[in-house]
Amino acid sequence: MKSHEALKIACGEQNESKIAPIAKRLLISKYTLYKWTEPAEDLTDSGSRNPLDTIEYIIESAMALGIPQCDAYAPLYYLNERFKLLVVPMPDLSPSTKEIVSELTNTIKEFSEFAKEVSKSMENDDINKLEAKRIEKEGMDLVRQAMKLIAKAKEMAK
Repeated sequence: MKSHEALKIACGEQNESKIAPIAKRLLISKYTLYKWTEPAEDLTDSGSRNPLDTIEYIIESAMALGIPQCDAYAPLYYLNERFKLLVVPMPDLSPSTKEIVSELTNTIKEFSEFAKEVSKSMENDDINKLEAKRIEKEGMDLVRQAMKLIAKAKEMAK
């Protein structure tokens, strides 16, 4: 999916009754919003660069400057947290059976670390903010690792 297509869907497929209120909330003209929902890949296209393009360029630029991928993805992590979503980066693929076994071992290790953190936090029958942050970190590490295992297994099945 391309950025303009995502915005087109989110804005109600350019439905006037939906575009106008969204544009008003953004403090932009509805024509600007329409332009964001059209292709802008070359000079022959009628669209214009949209906020999703801008976020994409920020992330790409950050990584090109050597900022670690996990830090460059901060805008995405913010949106995930804001809307209670979970997006996990997909790993580089072309796995072997040995890699699948290794990923399974890593997933078990991550689960163990997650379980230890939850168990440690529950010792006093309460979870404070710092403990909740550590649980969240370990849980997200576990989810990322599990997704890596799943993606490699799916790729190997092809």
